[in-house]
Amino acid sequence: MIMTCVKKFIPLILVVSSAFSVCHGKVTAQNMSVGDKARWVGNFVGIDQPSIGASMYDAGAHLVSKVGAQAAGIILGGMLQGTKDPTAGRVADVVLDHLSDAYNKSGVGKWNRTMLRDHQSQLGGLILSKMDFVGTIHDITRLGGARMLMPLTKDSKMNKDCYEDAMDVLDAVNEMQRSDLAWARVMFDATGKIPSGVLRGHTTSLGSYDSCLAIHGRIPKNIVIGALNKTASRYPREFDTKYCRATMALDPSVLGGLDTHGIHPLLTLGMCLPDSCKAEDVDGILKLGFLGRVMGSSADSTDVYCPEERSIGDDTPALAAVIILSFFGLLVLCGTVYEFRQEIKKSAQMKPKSESDHYDVIGTLGAILKSFSIITNAPKLLSGKSGPGAITCLHGIRFFSITWIILGHTYNYGLVTNPGVMTTINFVDAVPMTQRFTYQAVVGAGYAVDTFYMISGMLLAFIQLKQMAKLKKDPEPGKIGYYVFYYYFHRFWRLTPMYMMILMIYTCLTTYLGDGPMWPKQIESAQNCRESWWTNLLYVNNLVLVNKQCMAWSWFLANDMQFYVVSIVLLFFLTVNIKLGSCFVFLLMTAGIVSAGVKEHTYNGSFFTMKSDGGAFWNNVYITPWCRVAAFCVGLFLGIIFYKKPKAYLSRVKTFIGWSMAISIGFTLVYCTYSENKENGETWSREFRAVYESVGRPLWAACVAWVIAACHYGRGGIVNSILSWSGLVPLSRMSYAAYLVHPMMMMIYVFSKRNLVYLADFDVIYLFLGHTVMTFMTSFVASLAFEAPFMALEKIIVGGRK
Repeated sequence: MIMTCVKKFIPLILVVSSAFSVCHGKVTAQNMSVGDKARWVGNFVGIDQPSIGASMYDAGAHLVSKVGAQAAGIILGGMLQGTKDPTAGRVADVVLDHLSDAYNKSGVGKWNRTMLRDHQSQLGGLILSKMDFVGTIHDITRLGGARMLMPLTKDSKMNKDCYEDAMDVLDAVNEMQRSDLAWARVMFDATGKIPSGVLRGHTTSLGSYDSCLAIHGRIPKNIVIGALNKTASRYPREFDTKYCRATMALDPSVLGGLDTHGIHPLLTLGMCLPDSCKAEDVDGILKLGFLGRVMGSSADSTDVYCPEERSIGDDTPALAAVIILSFFGLLVLCGTVYEFRQEIKKSAQMKPKSESDHYDVIGTLGAILKSFSIITNAPKLLSGKSGPGAITCLHGIRFFSITWIILGHTYNYGLVTNPGVMTTINFVDAVPMTQRFTYQAVVGAGYAVDTFYMISGMLLAFIQLKQMAKLKKDPEPGKIGYYVFYYYFHRFWRLTPMYMMILMIYTCLTTYLGDGPMWPKQIESAQNCRESWWTNLLYVNNLVLVNKQCMAWSWFLANDMQFYVVSIVLLFFLTVNIKLGSCFVFLLMTAGIVSAGVKEHTYNGSFFTMKSDGGAFWNNVYITPWCRVAAFCVGLFLGIIFYKKPKAYLSRVKTFIGWSMAISIGFTLVYCTYSENKENGETWSREFRAVYESVGRPLWAACVAWVIAACHYGRGGIVNSILSWSGLVPLSRMSYAAYLVHPMMMMIYVFSKRNLVYLADFDVIYLFLGHTVMTFMTSFVASLAFEAPFMALEKIIVGGRK
């Protein structure tokens, strides 16, 4: 009980006991007994209770070690009437006046200075709870100014203008009554303070970014602030302000030993400073005087970032990107205007042209322009009609799969990928969220990627086997050569133009698309693009320079292209002999399952280890083609079935068994992770995790394959009605663009926010829905400008031959 009171009375104890420590030259008391300490204090304060006296001695020694003997001596010597220094006397009067006010507010009687010597008083806690410590510090700093607490020394590493401006700002903050210095209070208000809720993960105090940047400071000449008359030649002094962000690593124990899955807790404060200060000056400020002693070694590990105004005109790659985008915009405008004029001519009942006459009249240039026309491309993109013979349920599966991926990434991109800021206000609450049964659907979002792989394999086999069957009937060398050329050209042309345009925007322009207190010094994945962009162009970014991945989420495209490249061999064998080819597909799938199992057994990774294992699971298991090919092979098998049996009858028994197995297996794959992720869950063994990683993905692909087969063969029921709804067709067409742009949209939004994200179900749902809507709006523009035109240009390039 006594020690609890002592801790509560720390401000008062420090004041009294530090006088003793200073006067007797004692800063530490390693060799003193509790009784010696108590007697030492008793000589000055009149306290003879050993435990209280010793605690006060230790508290005083601690204060001296922090603020220095000189500062403590000035304050306490004056208070205890132990010095004739007028400054000390004024400081003592300030402290005693505030103690008096607190005493009077406590309602226990009239103030009496002998209270300092009355160790019997049980009202100290109440008195101190009424004391205005901010006001006390404010009044003390007015006596000697900020320069007294944070003096500039020869060892200080900061420029003189920054120091003088910063100290003037601190002194000006104390002049509460002066309207001409009100800007200083706005600066102080715009600076972040130590927030509440630190133990819940609220370790970021951003301050007010926009308020800070709008301030213009002015220190008049001959003004007295900080006990100094500003008569120097540098006055009157005017300056603008800048926003800086100081970040330091926190000991994970601050969060109560919470398992953060490799995400290191950070303390981040926004600082509003004079524009004469740079990042290295801020580092120097944190090491000045009293502040430096309080910060200790933490100041050495502090990372400071001060965003500077960026000019796109000085950035050659960004300028080139703007020029290229402007050229595409011009093509879209010209193509639209050109077709609009053509439509006007048609409406004037001019002679209609045949397709061949059309090209004779307008030429190739006109056809190219029309390829970029909004009038042509927008209706095609937004049409709810499917092509003849299309497997219509694929539209819904694509849409729901991409939204599932967006949901999973909502918890990642921006929220935990900013290396300089904790962007959430309650990071600790994320842990129990991940332990819930329902959250396993978010963890399982990676299966949506396997769905796309399965669809890709199915369409490849279904379409190309028909083409190769025709080629088999007339195997001329020229036709075979053209088929092989078009096989690869079509795929590269279909994926690459929009992919490279989005990559260019991400690499060169993202830094100019937002700002704010959480905007990172650099977006690592975008910065990597300047070195490793060519791996994306060649679709090997999942194998080459994997530690410097550009557009990290684009690994999916690399796998898909690699599967496509090697599949022509499988298609050849399937065309020669369907059974032989199926055996090779089965062998490839088996090899993929075994590879995934062996790799997972080696690295023992999961969704939650990606941030803590140095990229081992991500680089060696998650993104490698040999660990993901099994799902693609399942799609090849489904395509073979559709090719051999375009129409089939499924009995009710087969339908019931198929749906029951698909639902039960799919549900189990997604939610079985709860056994490990729940609170006090049992950690999976390496063997079990290896089986789950290797077999789970092809099993999931098989479940989705059944849904497609059932819908295609007329056994889909209401599921087919939902998945085949015409309203999902346009969204399905934009799923590729949505995959490319959605992480960019997430990062730009979160990094540009002026406040932190609160992790709660309702908030995240709104965030997810907003991300989804904005992603598809952006995808429409990207598809209209980059995808649809190149698909039309392909027809011009290859003519009628396919």
